[in-house]
Amino acid sequence: MAKDFAIYDDDDQLAAVKLAMAKLQIDDDALTPRNVLGKSVMRRITHRRRSKMRADAFGPDTRKVADIYAGYETLLKQSKAVDFDDLLLRSARLLREVPEVRDRWRKRFCVPACGRISGYESRAV
Repeated sequence: MAKDFAIYDDDDQLAAVKLAMAKLQIDDDALTPRNVLGKSVMRRITHRRRSKMRADAFGPDTRKVADIYAGYETLLKQSKAVDFDDLLLRSARLLREVPEVRDRWRKRFCVPACGRISGYESRAV
């Protein structure tokens, strides 16, 4: 990922979903951009991001939302932007997959002498 990137807040996410819906020519009274962002299917699609499942595994009922979300992800990429989920997922992946980064953070936050930081047990990352 580039050094320069934007972090999309709720308003930015809503605008991106609106744009994705417009590009797909989806004008559904029951499927507003805010509903798309709030649908539990969005959480399942976020899970798909993590597990690399195919969007059509959700069935025809959720295909429209999956298409919108695919457009949303494309817009994020084109804008060199990430949303909050991206920040969490990419950080977790970096810690899981890059031992040097994981070890650096482990050393920074673990106190070897007593194992306590401000009264809380330190835990390995």
